[in-house]
Formats: sequence, C-alpha cells, structure tokens
Amino acid sequence: MFSNNDYDIDNKTIEDEKYNKKRKKKNNSKWIAFTSLFIIIGLILMGAFLALTHDYFKTGDDIVVKGNILLKDEEIIEKANISKENFFKLNTKNIENNIKQLDNIKSVKVEKLLPNKIVINVVEDADFAYVSVDKGYLIISSDLIVDRLEKKLSEEQQNKLIKIINASYDSLQIGAKITSSPREEEFLKTLIDKDLYTVTKEIDFGEAEDDVKLRVNSHTIISFGKLEDYDYKFSLIEKIIIDLKEKKISPKEIILKDTDNPIVVKD
Repeated sequence: MFSNNDYDIDNKTIEDEKYNKKRKKKNNSKWIAFTSLFIIIGLILMGAFLALTHDYFKTGDDIVVKGNILLKDEEIIEKANISKENFFKLNTKNIENNIKQLDNIKSVKVEKLLPNKIVINVVEDADFAYVSVDKGYLIISSDLIVDRLEKKLSEEQQNKLIKIINASYDSLQIGAKITSSPREEEFLKTLIDKDLYTVTKEIDFGEAEDDVKLRVNSHTIISFGKLEDYDYKFSLIEKIIIDLKEKKISPKEIILKDTDNPIVVKD
C-alpha cells in the first residue's frame, strides 16, 4: 500500500514536470522571437547597406524638369549641379538653393522618386498670358495668378503671351487666380509643361464644358473637347502637328472630340 507521503511526492513530481514544460515552452518562444527579430534587423541592415552602396540607386540621367517657361531644361539641370552619388544621400535642399540662384525663379521643389529619379518642379516669375478687360490687359504669371494691369500691350508683347477667353471667374483682380475651375487650372498647368505651349496663341474655354478651343501657329484651331485626359490629348496634338508638318500640310482645324479618331480639316 502507498502512504500519503507517496501521493504527495507523485503530485509534486507531476507539478514539477508541468512547470518545466511550461518554462521550456516559454524559453523556446523567447528564442524564436529573438531569432526572428535578429533576422529582421539583419535584413533591414543589409537592405540599408545595399541602398547606400549599390549602383542601382545612384542618380544619373533620369532628371525631369517641370513648370519652366523661360529657362531651358538644360540650364536648370546644369545649375542644379546634381552629382552622381547615392540617391538616398542626395540633399534636395542644396539642389533647390542652387536653382534659386537663376534669374526668373520664383520657387522650386525637388522630389526624389525611387529608384533614382529626380523631379525638379519650378515656378518662374514669368508672364504667361493675358486677359483683355475694359481698362487694358490683365497679365497672368506662370503660376496662373493675375500679376498686374497693363493699359497697353504692343503687338509684339501680345504675340509672346497667350490670350485667354471665357475662363471661369466671377471677377478678376490682382493677386487672384485666373480661374476658379480646378479643371481649367489643371488644363493650363499641363499645357505649360508641354512643347505645345510655345506655339499656343489663344485659349477659349467656351460657353460649354466640351467646347474648349486653342489657336496655335497663328491660324490652326484645335477643338480640344472636354476638359479631361489633358496629358494624353496634348501629346496627341503634338504628334499630329509634327506629322502634318513633315507632310507639309497646313491644317485649318484639328478636332479631338473623339481621341480615337481625330479629324484634321485642311485649308
């Protein structure tokens, strides 16, 4: 027969075994957690090392300039003085300060896009367009703000600017935006970044939303259609104009209401 002491010993042994198992399981969990953390930290450090040393992340020729009108891309890039160093070490503030030394620069913002693309967004202190009013001409700057009122504009001055008609605004005053319509604003901003800007003479936003027209090269009318797909439409217009120029065709009108089937009306 077993005594009570024997039962006490057995119970104690069982409890000890349970405790040891729990302790071992807890220790295993700690070890797994520690190992996982160690691996994660190692991967992060390895990734950081590769990012700072691998040629894949070095800045090179993928530099884009946006918003410039008077200054050429090459002038801005040269002044930016972007060294071919590691992308993550690149100091955007230094680049911005370099560019601000150029004439006609109102503001500049440099963005870094992985893996090694640099985007330079500039706003020039330059005249962009004008609106005819009773007292003269309101001059619009390249940031689409009404800059000043000129009582007279010579024909030469007018030819250097874009005439804007029927923009959406309640009243125009110095310091105000040229338009209160986000779509019209995006349209104008996109145009500034395109080659088409240099040959655009007039923009008529029309009475209806789908009746926007541009006059380019002094006589060609472009029926832009609805204010949408700006980037695609502008690129399409540029391709059509280049193609027509190569074929020595002078178009009277280019109609883009159906972008899949643009219509060219010849003189």
